[in-house]
Amino acid sequence: MFKAGLCPYCEKKIDYKKRAIAISDKNYLCRHCNKNSQVIYIKSAVLIGIIFVSILIALNILILSKGHNQTIIPNFVITVVSIIIYLVLLPLTTEFIKKQDEEETQKLKKNRHRHKRTK
Repeated sequence: MFKAGLCPYCEKKIDYKKRAIAISDKNYLCRHCNKNSQVIYIKSAVLIGIIFVSILIALNILILSKGHNQTIIPNFVITVVSIIIYLVLLPLTTEFIKKQDEEETQKLKKNRHRHKRTK
């Protein structure tokens, strides 16, 4: 589910802080090989989000069903803690791939389109 962040060019490990910064930039420049790579989320990031939302909803319903004269503070605390945990785990669900330039991407799209026509 969680992958080690490795540079796709030199296979050096990317530390957590650099991964977190790379999420907002969508690009990562390796300090070892000086090559630029693209940041993508692995498919399990959606699964982790769904699990956290499900747990959060269940806990909030459980707390609300236990008492009528309770304040909303326990629900707020659980929500904030869950969001913080999700944000801490988010950089661990990223993957770094070799960055293609715009021309390469267009060529690949054209080749795929031509291949579909010939079938």
